Amino acid sequence: MKLRQLEAMRALIATGTTTQAAEVMGISQSAISRLISQLEDTLGFVLFDRHRGRLSITPEGREFFGIAEDILTQVDQIQETASNIRAHGTGTLRVVAMPAIGTCMLPQPLKMLREEYKNLNIIVDLKNRSDLQQAVAERKYDIGLATLPIVQQGLTVEPLCTVRSVLIMPRGHRLSVKDVINAEDLDGENLVSLSADTVMRYRTEELFSKLKIKCPSAIEAQSTILLGNLVKIGLGVAVVHPFVADHFREQLEIRPFEPEIDISYGLIYAQGARRLRVADQLSKNMRICFSGTSQFIPHDQDQSPAG
Repeated sequence: MKLRQLEAMRALIATGTTTQAAEVMGISQSAISRLISQLEDTLGFVLFDRHRGRLSITPEGREFFGIAEDILTQVDQIQETASNIRAHGTGTLRVVAMPAIGTCMLPQPLKMLREEYKNLNIIVDLKNRSDLQQAVAERKYDIGLATLPIVQQGLTVEPLCTVRSVLIMPRGHRLSVKDVINAEDLDGENLVSLSADTVMRYRTEELFSKLKIKCPSAIEAQSTILLGNLVKIGLGVAVVHPFVADHFREQLEIRPFEPEIDISYGLIYAQGARRLRVADQLSKNMRICFSGTSQFIPHDQDQSPAG
């Protein structure tokens, strides 16, 4: 029994004549008849009654096709998956990002990707810096999004964009009357910050230490959404990525912050791994989304592979 024989049976049931079935399958009428005869010989019973040039399925044929149809459906799904892999490079894209930037930077580019590749499965995870780097190096993910620099061996880094940090504060905060917030303005303010393993946290603390600015430690939050909500209810102010601030634009006061703290983002890949087409498309989508609001870094300025 061959798959082609089952396909001929399906075409014949759908059309009712060998002529039309042959057109559907792109073969000759005699080839259709031969495939059906071979299948009947293999099974040992008649599948179709012939009457005045038309064929009707027998009760035995109907019972047999109930099983054969399930097999053909599975074969169609296999062929569709293979087609997706040929077109997209894979049926699944695995993405990992640091929590703060992933939460606020990935949704729109992923929406654009999904609109172009409607059958693509997308897996998105959030991890801290060290876990993210290790997971990408071990090829558990196809693409990662993190703040730069990245120094771990086994990774290739592609700079994405650079932005300047901003300050977020509750509505009606005493500093909301200012157009620009200076670091000195925060002396004595309660500070809500991201976790200690982030570039933003390190550079903010480095700046405050240099300027001898003392901010009582309010709360440390690993979740971007939690951080914004804590600021919103008045538990402190926060120096954040502008993408994080945009997420809360309707709920918080947002001001430029000086001295400027520039933060760069990059896409990371396992060194030597085959680059997926859909991963490259996601990279393009992010550049489209962010180039209008951030300092764009051209693709030819890629950072050399780490290590």
